[in-house]
Amino acid sequence: MAQSIGTVTVLHGQATAEGAGGARALAQGAPVYQGDSVSTGHASALEIHFLDKTVLAQGADSKISLDEYTYNADGGGSLAFKMAQGTFRTVTGQIADKNPEAFQLKSPLATIGIRGTEVGSVIGLGPDGAPTEQHTVLVYDGRPVVIFSGSGTGFQLLTGSGEMVPVMMTPDGVVQVGAPVPAPPGLISYLNQFSPQGMQQGPPQNFTPPPPPGMEGQNGDQ
Repeated sequence: MAQSIGTVTVLHGQATAEGAGGARALAQGAPVYQGDSVSTGHASALEIHFLDKTVLAQGADSKISLDEYTYNADGGGSLAFKMAQGTFRTVTGQIADKNPEAFQLKSPLATIGIRGTEVGSVIGLGPDGAPTEQHTVLVYDGRPVVIFSGSGTGFQLLTGSGEMVPVMMTPDGVVQVGAPVPAPPGLISYLNQFSPQGMQQGPPQNFTPPPPPGMEGQNGDQ
C-alpha cells in the first residue's frame, strides 16, 4: 500500500484528490499521496501538512498536482508540485531547509525555487483570456525566492517580504517575468487569509483574488 506524504489538517467546504485509484472526497485528517491531483470546490479551502513540515494552503477553485515527493528523517528528499490554477500559500519545511535545490513549485508559466520562506501564488486568466500569475513573498527569512520563466528565458529574484513578481504571456505566446514590485495591499490581505493561523480561525471571507496590477477594471483586450 502506498505511503501517505501528508495529511489534510484544515478543510473548509469541499475538496477532492484524484490518484491511481480514482477520485476520492477529502476530509480533515485524510491522507494525500504522491501523484495525487488535489482540487478544491467553489468557496472552499484546505491546508495540507506534509511529512517534512511543509504546509500548503489552497484556495477556492484551485488545482495542484503532487507530482514528486520524497523525504527521510535525515532531511534528504525532494518536492516538485505543479500548481494548475487558483490560489496557493506555501510554508517551507525541512526539504527546503536542508536541500533547497530540490524544492520546486511549478505553474503554467513559471518555476518557483523556494529556499525557505512563505510564498503566495495566484494563477488565473487576464481579461483577454491570457494566463496571468502573481507570486509574492509573504514572510522572508533571508534566502531569496527565484522565479524562472517556464521557457527558461529569464528569471527574477525576490529578496524581501511583500515583494511580488507578475508573470504573463504576450499575445504572441512569449512568457514575460516582470521585475519585482511591492505587492498591492489587497493581494497581501487576500493571501494572508490562507496563513496557518488564518486557516485555523475559520474559512476565508474573500475567495476572489485581486487582478494583477494594471488590470483592475479591464473588460477586454489589454
